[in-house]
Amino acid sequence: MHDRESYSAVLTSLAFTSAENDLAPGFNLDNRVSTGKDYLSCGKADFVDSEGNTGIDNRLAALIPVVRAQFGDAVDGLVQGAINDGELVILTEMGARR
Repeated sequence: MHDRESYSAVLTSLAFTSAENDLAPGFNLDNRVSTGKDYLSCGKADFVDSEGNTGIDNRLAALIPVVRAQFGDAVDGLVQGAINDGELVILTEMGARR
């Protein structure tokens, strides 16, 4: 059994980013560089960030252009407004093995 140290946070701000040409901001959540062909991935290849870091797990960035095509640039403001009004609460828990 592994000891886990965990941290919780409530997000007070959320903004969306878009992926272009396999480039997307983010970070490597699973410490893997997935090609999309291995069974441990989500079936999609990871992105690379603007600094050349590989393994970026941000598949939502590929969906944001589709959402913006439907709702325009108001998406960020609508989500932030819902957070500010208490209508949307996002609680995250992050853990690391020691």
